[in-house]
Order: sequence, then structure tokens, then C-alpha cells
Amino acid sequence: VNKVEEKLVAVDGEIEIRCFAKLEAQEKTTDWSRVASLAPFHILDESVVRERFEHQNAGLHVAFVRVFRLEPVWTFPDKPAYGGCRSWVTLPEPLATTRFEPVLSDEQHAKRARRFSADQKPMPT
Repeated sequence: VNKVEEKLVAVDGEIEIRCFAKLEAQEKTTDWSRVASLAPFHILDESVVRERFEHQNAGLHVAFVRVFRLEPVWTFPDKPAYGGCRSWVTLPEPLATTRFEPVLSDEQHAKRARRFSADQKPMPT
């Protein structure tokens, strides 16, 4: 897991989006060994993952994403409609000149994608 540390300064009334994640694969797994094999792909402590895995119906939904850094940072005015607990909100369009720069090189990302796929176990039918 690569960590990018930046000094962030909040500006009242503004939202800044610095990164964009594109979903490339997802699955639900009820196999703890599969979940454990994903440890290199996240920063959560194993005890937290185990607690979530065992909550209600054993299993987890997992996602494999590609992360891009936005240049320039996407900034837009905050609105009350964005506040609180929301699953989905409609955001304004970013500038047409916004560049999406991969956080990992194509080679690094492909290597991780192969490992994610190789670690997958077929779901029972």
C-alpha cells in the first residue's frame, strides 16, 4: 500500500477532491483464507477485518480499484445536500482540463491486478 502524505488545509464552504478511484473488480467472499490473502491490498488491521467478516452473515464484499490523482485538484462549493450520511450525491462536473494521473505505474497496477485475480477462488454455484 502506497501512502501519500500531503498537508491538507480545509477551506470553509469548499470541497476538494484530490483522488479518483475506478472500480475494476469486486466480489463477495465467505472464505476467510481469501480475505486473509488480501492483506497486502489494504491498511486495515486484521482484527478489524475479522470483526467485519464475522458480523451478521460471515463474509465481505471486496473491491479492487485503480486510484488516480487529480491535477488540478477538483474544487467546488459545499452544499447542504452533500452533508450527513449519504450513499450517493450528484457532484458538479470537473473541469474538462482535469488530468487523471495514476498513483501506481501501469506495470505496478497490472502486477497487483494479476495477484488479486490469481488469489480469487471460484465461487460455489
